[in-house]
Amino acid sequence: MLKPLAFLVAAAAASSAARAEFIFGTPLPIAQNATQVTATFVTAKADWTGILFLGNNQTSGSLGTILFNNHASRAGDTRVLGTFNSGDQLFFNYRVMTGLRNDWRMSKPSDALQFALDYVSTTRVVLRVEDMPMSISDRDYDDCVVVLSFSKPLGGETTTTENTLPTPGAMAVLAAAGLVSGRRRR
Repeated sequence: MLKPLAFLVAAAAASSAARAEFIFGTPLPIAQNATQVTATFVTAKADWTGILFLGNNQTSGSLGTILFNNHASRAGDTRVLGTFNSGDQLFFNYRVMTGLRNDWRMSKPSDALQFALDYVSTTRVVLRVEDMPMSISDRDYDDCVVVLSFSKPLGGETTTTENTLPTPGAMAVLAAAGLVSGRRRR
């Protein structure tokens, strides 16, 4: 287990160094009915503790369903987000618990830069969170890194043409997530 974990840390570092053309703060559009979505925690290099949520449009004031605590979650931890239908949009929220406490909401335009999306393929997206306010941010987007996997391709041409070639760092993160999650199932 130690070797895949060491690889995961190296992959996350490479991913941080190899900047992609990120898409910021845009909800993820579901294109087909009965699309299953999972989220796999990859890494976090934050000094501050934070919690990633699957947003909920239905309940105002709520951050949604807790997915991962960036300090308590382990690489490879996976959550099934559910089955979604065409027209649904997934968005995420992040609560900073220590340091400069904040609630960042992907659906709020002023918070959009806190969430970076790297469309690796039509069925995989790397979600990266920046926990610091942009005025003092290090903009490393490694405070919480999660791979989102979709059972069916996401919609729209923008998801397939924005990043037709994934960055080497994004591929390393995906490979590491696959190694860790594959190892844990055995």
